[in-house]
Amino acid sequence: MVRERSRFAARRVKAKPPSKSLRQQRVSSRPKKHRAAAEPVRPPQVGGRSLLRNVGVNQDVTERRKAGRALRESEERLHLALETAELGMWEWRPDTDSFYFDERECRLFGVTPATAPKTAAEFIQFVHPEDREIVRENSRKGLRTDQSYATEFRARLPNGSYRWLSSTGRIARDASGGIEIVRGITLDISERKQAETALRESEERYRIVAETAADAFVTIDTESRILFANRSIERIFGYKPEELVGQKLSTLIPHRLRERHLHGFEHYVRTGVRNIRWEGIELPGLHKDGHEIPLEISFGESSAGGQRIFAGIIRDISERKQTETALRESEERLRTALQAAAYPRVCSATLFRRTAPDSLRPSSDVPRLGNATKSNSEFAGPMERFAGFPTKGGRRSMIPGA
Repeated sequence: MVRERSRFAARRVKAKPPSKSLRQQRVSSRPKKHRAAAEPVRPPQVGGRSLLRNVGVNQDVTERRKAGRALRESEERLHLALETAELGMWEWRPDTDSFYFDERECRLFGVTPATAPKTAAEFIQFVHPEDREIVRENSRKGLRTDQSYATEFRARLPNGSYRWLSSTGRIARDASGGIEIVRGITLDISERKQAETALRESEERYRIVAETAADAFVTIDTESRILFANRSIERIFGYKPEELVGQKLSTLIPHRLRERHLHGFEHYVRTGVRNIRWEGIELPGLHKDGHEIPLEISFGESSAGGQRIFAGIIRDISERKQTETALRESEERLRTALQAAAYPRVCSATLFRRTAPDSLRPSSDVPRLGNATKSNSEFAGPMERFAGFPTKGGRRSMIPGA
C-alpha cells in the first residue's frame, strides 16, 4: 500500500500543475463556476518517509463567464442585425491610415478583401468625383466635433457603374484623448434615391401641367386652407396665386354658400361621406371684385407624407352659359315663328303686338278672333315693315325687297 502511494506521489510530482473549472453546488445558491489551480509541494522528510501535498487557489469565475457569454450573444445579435439590414461595417485608424472593410462592406463596394481600399487615399478613389469633397468635409467635421456624422455619396463599382450609399461614422478616443479609431456602417440607398428621383420628375411634370393648364387648379388641406394655386386662378378669380396660398377656400365662394361649404367639408373629413358629387358639379364662384362666376368644379383626394390633400380643377363656364342662354332664346323665337306660320294672321298680330317697338304698334287693342279678318289690315303695314316684308300691289311679299 505504501509502495502504491509512493508511485502515485511520484507521478503527481512529475505532472504539470492542474488548472480547471469546477462546478460547486451550494445548498443556499445556484450552481457557480469556479477556477481552481493547484501545485504539488514536497515537504521535508518526516520519519524517513516523503510526504506529498497540494497547495492551490479557488476562484469564482461565474460573473466572468456570464460577461463572456453576454459578449458573445451581443456580437451574434450585432452580426444578425447587420446581415439582416444589409449593413456593411468599416474601420479607419488615423494613426496608421489603415482601412478595414468587413465582408458586407466589400459586397457594397463590389470588391474583395484583397482589392478593398487599405488607406484613405485609396478609399476616396471609390467615391464619385462630384461627391468627394462632401465626404472629406463631413469626415473633418466629425473629427473636430467628436459627433457621429453621416454622408450620402455615390460609390464607383469595378464595372464602372455607381451605387448610392449612406455611411455613418463614430469616433473612439484613447485614454489620452487621441483618436484611436473611427468605426462606421454603410447602407445601400440606391432604391430610395431612385424613388426620390422618380418623385421629383413626377412632381415636375405635375407642376408643368398645373401651371400651363387653362383651368384653375388648387389644393387644400383638411382645414380647407389653400396650399397651391396655379396661374389660371388669376384669370378666373382675379387673385394672384401668392395672394391665395394660406387663405381659406371660402375666399372664392359666395357669402351665402360659405357656411354650407364649411359644414359639408368638415363632415366629409370626419366621416368620409359626401353631401354632393365631386365630378363636374356646377357652382358659383366669387371674383375678387365681388361679382359671381359660373364654374364647373371637380374634386379629388390624395395623400402625401401622411397628410390628406384635396385638389380641385375649376373651369370658368361663363361663355358656355351665355351660349346656352342664346340658344334657348333662339329656340323660343323659332317656336314662336312656327306657331305664327300655323296661324298666320292671328299669331302674327299677336307676335307683332308683343315684340314691335311702340312707334309701330296700333293704338287699339288686339282684335278679337271673330273680327280678325276685318281688323288685320290695321296691322298689315306696320307689321310687314317690322318683319322686313313690304307689301307689293296690296299683297304681302314673302321675299324681302320684292
